[in-house]
Amino acid sequence: SGFNQPFPNLLSVDSPASDPAITAAGGTTTPISKSFGPGTPPLVVPTEQVWGWDYLRDYFIEVIGSPDENAFFPLGSGGGVSIFWPAPWYQTRTAGIRVTEPGQSLIFDDGSGPQHLLELPAGFAGRNLPDVSLDADPFSGFLVYSSLDGGLLAGYGGTSFVAPQLNGVSALLEQAAGGRIGLWNPMLYRFKNSYAKSASSPLTDIVTGDNWYYAGRPGYEPGAGLGVLNVANLSAAIANERASCH
Repeated sequence: SGFNQPFPNLLSVDSPASDPAITAAGGTTTPISKSFGPGTPPLVVPTEQVWGWDYLRDYFIEVIGSPDENAFFPLGSGGGVSIFWPAPWYQTRTAGIRVTEPGQSLIFDDGSGPQHLLELPAGFAGRNLPDVSLDADPFSGFLVYSSLDGGLLAGYGGTSFVAPQLNGVSALLEQAAGGRIGLWNPMLYRFKNSYAKSASSPLTDIVTGDNWYYAGRPGYEPGAGLGVLNVANLSAAIANERASCH
């Protein structure tokens, strides 16, 4: 539970991110080391990992003991498998693509007893998301300047910050390429498979952390997707591919 309110133990994904024609944004936590005062150990995240605040939960348990289970909000990156969109062709040859998990029920309880509203299908070969990730954890995230709110503000994040970054990256890639590059997803999955673990790969695997369910691992996983973009390498890969086609 979070904020003293129940939430369903349900894996689901959202539209429009689940649409195969959308590049879905996932989130990571970049390396951090924070001190919360004298006599307390530092909070350390040594390497970039899938964003999920269970690492904060573990830190608080270590420092202050087990808190009230209703006092902590289980925040993190979204990700999972669609029950509506089948896996698109560009995902079918990528290792790590998942099917929907068993035992997923939407249950509502207003105090009069649980009501099963929806049973989600297990084993459905649906669209996996996210596709790629960037830093989204507010603890490792962004500074915001707002003249209305007193100037420089810290502690902002979320995949809502990743999506506009991807828009900006797309504009830079198109500028470098001298024209439109179209839908990202087919080339991202193609590059993931063809470059593998090469130093020139446009995608860096995220192999630690989790989003409370899906853990980081080599290859694709619904925590960080294909991984974190190396934008310079992605631009070079696009240029190399275009040159080979002419």
